[in-house]
Amino acid sequence: MKTAFQSVAILSALSSATLCAQFYSPTALSQSNSITVNGEAEIKVNPDVSIFTLGITTKSPNFVDLKIANDNRIKDLIKIALENNVSKSDIQKDYIDIQPEYKWVTKKEFSGDVQRHEISMYTQRSILVITLKDVSKFESLYSLFIQAPDVEIKDIAFQTSQLKKYRDQARLTAIQAAKDKAIALTGQLEQQIGKAISIQEIKNYWYSPYKSWWNRGDNSQSQMVSYAGNSISNPDGPSLPGSISVKAEISVTFSLK
Repeated sequence: MKTAFQSVAILSALSSATLCAQFYSPTALSQSNSITVNGEAEIKVNPDVSIFTLGITTKSPNFVDLKIANDNRIKDLIKIALENNVSKSDIQKDYIDIQPEYKWVTKKEFSGDVQRHEISMYTQRSILVITLKDVSKFESLYSLFIQAPDVEIKDIAFQTSQLKKYRDQARLTAIQAAKDKAIALTGQLEQQIGKAISIQEIKNYWYSPYKSWWNRGDNSQSQMVSYAGNSISNPDGPSLPGSISVKAEISVTFSLK
């Protein structure tokens, strides 16, 4: 008859054997017989779309005159845009706000002088967003907007109309970079890579330095500010930074032969 001590020893041995079998199983070996690498790619793209965000501010003590003045400024801007190859569908009125300003005035009444709080001025602020798809017209349009009365250029954004194309291109380039890295690393160890076990996209994004660049005189913040490429300078007008960056990072795990 087995003693309690012998039973415990047998169970312990069986548990150790099970653990060893799991650790040295073919599945565990096949999972460890691999290499994981990251590949990165960056595509520089020339922008073909520029977006102007214009602020129009007018003041008047008369509400009707205020509206007329603001509407006329907007009409002038729309006319300028249309004359520079901007279609009507690419012009949008984005925001409007009207605020009264008050002051204390003294009124004479039968009971004597009375202080009243009355409206002295109205201020209307409007936002107009204009998308220019012919960047060759950028400088002339910029110059006209900056000279327009009661108008402030709030923001200028540059984009590419073929973002999907360049994102796909960046992904494929990143995957090739990962493969090349894996081949180089395993080659030094006299091994070869096999099929890809897993592919994971870590990052795929685009950014433009223009927002920060154009607003460099104020305290505004933009996402992922980074200078990309050389600038295109014109001594008689604004200069454009060189390109938009489209980036991708891919992680690939290859089996080893």
